Amino acid sequence: LPYSASTVERRAAGYSATVVAAGCKELVEVGSTSDSRWVGSLVEKYDPDGFVCANDRTAGELMLSLNQLGVEIPGTIKIVGIDDVKYASLLHVPLTTLRQPCHDIGAAAVSTMIERIEHPTMPPQQRLLECELIVRRSSGARN
Repeated sequence: LPYSASTVERRAAGYSATVVAAGCKELVEVGSTSDSRWVGSLVEKYDPDGFVCANDRTAGELMLSLNQLGVEIPGTIKIVGIDDVKYASLLHVPLTTLRQPCHDIGAAAVSTMIERIEHPTMPPQQRLLECELIVRRSSGARN
């Protein structure tokens, strides 16, 4: 994914692996969600039930583009983001999202840094932390 943070690339890879494991068709599209013409071309080409976005900002931009196209959220298309930014619940259709454990991420980073200082030859580590699904109306849920 050009010009994307490594976290976006990893999120796309995780999404792809999950949908393939579930027996669904893998589909990842990269483009500007604020470009309603591009979004419209995706809707026309795929007739999607929903979108999973790499982050909440992308999901918010997608909502605006779909709104400009007259597409009803969540009636026609459902949307899910990742991050649970502070404004996610304030969007015109509150956004379903994955909440990152920001405090735990910071604590793990500090712990790993201290371990690396104490043991400079230690091999690289990967730490996986659990996210929490925050269900709101953009996914079709009724709150």
